[in-house]
Amino acid sequence: MGKAARVASFAASVLLAAVWCPIVFALNPRLDVSQYAHTAWRVGDGSLPGAVVAIAQTPDGYLWLGTGDGLLKFDGIKATPWQPPSGEALPSNRIISLTVTRHGALWISTYRALASWRDGRLTSYQGPEPSCGIPIVCDADPRVHDLSRGAALALFRIVQEALANAVKHSQATRIAVGLSRAADEVTLTVSDNGVGFDRSRLTTSGGLGLITMRERAGQLNGKFEFNSASGRGTTIKVVVPFR
Repeated sequence: MGKAARVASFAASVLLAAVWCPIVFALNPRLDVSQYAHTAWRVGDGSLPGAVVAIAQTPDGYLWLGTGDGLLKFDGIKATPWQPPSGEALPSNRIISLTVTRHGALWISTYRALASWRDGRLTSYQGPEPSCGIPIVCDADPRVHDLSRGAALALFRIVQEALANAVKHSQATRIAVGLSRAADEVTLTVSDNGVGFDRSRLTTSGGLGLITMRERAGQLNGKFEFNSASGRGTTIKVVVPFR
């Protein structure tokens, strides 16, 4: 469940409690917190292999904890290292962030690439190698977390193609990726501060990349825009219906 969905669920629970219950009690402020049952899991005492940098909960109730040394599955009593199916592996054990979609898929962002886990199936989505040396800044609106799996995958493929082109051709020192939602539309932008180029001089490979991105946007009933000029960088913009 995405952040926005969790907030909405919590707000709805509070509203129902206020409507159906004559009195709603919180913790007694006259009691010390130590008088309530609680348990702490610490890196120092061996309960966790490393600092937790991300946390998410899947519909089956399990909590997933992302660390710099791998992914943990927490059942409420203990956290155990998660192992993918035999013969498969995460792109990297260095976890960056975790997100659960409304369809129950766990998206795992790692240092090297993105992966998803759903219904016993692990899927990896490879992107540019981190050794490319170009800082990539990402800004994602939390309201896009409920985007359907098909739309999310199509947008990811567009980002993948755009980043590959930028790394290969732009000579940029910075790339920015933005994902935002307004009303019933989602907007994706990928821009760089590279050398840019004259569209009339597109190579066959570069032109095919743009055609592929345009086709992916069209499959989502979306719009594709490409802007570039020599010495002024490149910006790709995709606007698709939210679904």
